[in-house]
Amino acid sequence: MAANPWEMNWQAEQAPSQQGGMPWQMNWKEDKKPIDFSIPTEEALRTSSVKEQPITRSYADEFKRQAGLTARYLTEGIVGTGDILTSPIRTLGNAILPESLQAKPLAQVLTRNLPQPETTMERMVAGPSRVLASTLGTGGIGTLARPVSQLGKTIQQAFTANAPTQAAAATGGGLGQAATQELGGGAVAQTLAGLGGGLAGAGLVRPKAIGLSTQQLQNANRDETLKLGRDAGYVALPTDVGGSKIGRFLEGVSGKFKTEELASARNQQVTNSLTKKYLDLPDDVPLTSEVLENARTSVYPAYEAIANTGTISLGNNNPFSSIVTGINKVTGGKNALMQNVPDTYSIDAATAIQRLKELRSDGSAYLRSGTNIMKPNPKEVLRGNRYLAEANKLEKAIENHVVKLGQPELINQFRDARRYIAKTFTVEKALNPQTGVVDAKKIAKQLDQGVPITDELALVGKYAKAFPKTTKVVAEAPAPFSAVDFYGAGAGAGVDYLTGLTALSLLAPGRIASRYGLMTQPGQRLLATPQYTPRTAPFVPYQGLLNNQE
Repeated sequence: MAANPWEMNWQAEQAPSQQGGMPWQMNWKEDKKPIDFSIPTEEALRTSSVKEQPITRSYADEFKRQAGLTARYLTEGIVGTGDILTSPIRTLGNAILPESLQAKPLAQVLTRNLPQPETTMERMVAGPSRVLASTLGTGGIGTLARPVSQLGKTIQQAFTANAPTQAAAATGGGLGQAATQELGGGAVAQTLAGLGGGLAGAGLVRPKAIGLSTQQLQNANRDETLKLGRDAGYVALPTDVGGSKIGRFLEGVSGKFKTEELASARNQQVTNSLTKKYLDLPDDVPLTSEVLENARTSVYPAYEAIANTGTISLGNNNPFSSIVTGINKVTGGKNALMQNVPDTYSIDAATAIQRLKELRSDGSAYLRSGTNIMKPNPKEVLRGNRYLAEANKLEKAIENHVVKLGQPELINQFRDARRYIAKTFTVEKALNPQTGVVDAKKIAKQLDQGVPITDELALVGKYAKAFPKTTKVVAEAPAPFSAVDFYGAGAGAGVDYLTGLTALSLLAPGRIASRYGLMTQPGQRLLATPQYTPRTAPFVPYQGLLNNQE
């Protein structure tokens, strides 16, 4: 009987001395088992240039096969994660153990009787399926953990939060790895492709926001002021509020200083309008010292009603300086029981009202004189402040007197009048009497000093504090174009004439259009609205490391 051809042993080592060392002499001793060519290996299928032939199966067989493939992918995905983590230990142990005792990956042992993917489509599906299963298993284990430290909680979030992003990263990483494997790439190439695919997948499905960013929390008050200011008509620059990239680009093109000047001019009109509204003045009335004095006079009837209420007691000490006249003093001494009687001071209510008017009028006059932009005088300012301080003390004494009278209506009228008069003086301190404009930054300074400013004027001060570059004092609107625009247009037209192009001649009109476009409501809404990246749970694109196949 002829020998089995698969058990032939051509002694190639001895062939040169016995048979002359022919080149086709071979040693087939290593492969004693017969090879079944009817079952192609996975490597052969992957590298073969022959078109795959579909295998015909019954529906029942195909269903069982797909169920087996699903079980394979789930096992390789979930158990494979542990195999990857223990791979260094297993490799080190196998290096010193005999072959019969060497450990194999657990996933390989558990899936040895399950079907293998045969076609390119099945192998491409295998990659994402394994990684999705592995990601699900990792997330499940992470959810069961109970970290104590903040670092542990952060790590847990990285592996368990953002399920849609995790799934997208797993799908992308699995496809990248499977495609590279199908093309014959090694472990390094598969890892890089898996990581790249994971990042690409995560980029398509952004992590869900879990809260405001730190920057947005820090800017909460500023952004609220921006919103209220914009509702009132104020404008802002994209660079001041962290607007869109297009907005910041257009601001740079339009000319920094000219754009700030235009924005300040727009905002100056809003500041003046809000100030008039704060004082219940018509919008078409100019802001002047005379207008403010007349506004104060309009509420003096509430003071006049107090003139006939008798004597205002000031106690045993005169609280006023020599600036306030009309104070009556009753000298004390000894009474019938030889007890000391202290001096007492008082002022007639009518006299107090008259002195209050005089102190306010004189104090305002000194302030106007001292703040004259043509000839400022600090001494006049100090004197004006002293007069107004005495007026405030006298007004407080009058209020205490009215409260003792026990007449609620009279008290309410007096307090309303007092508050209104205080408003007019707050405005007057920030008013330029020569130009009739209110300096928003001076309102902001009074806010910082603790002056009780409310309503529209409080918005003026807060906006000036938040956006100082666009709340500069501007008496009138600037020219629509600057010298740079003018000469730029001329130079651009000259160059375009010589070159036959029309690019540079459009630069100056583009600058002007950008400048005015940023001041419109659509421009503000689209280009000068703060842009923030929301805070998301930490995400680690580890999925690309979970599927390498040799």
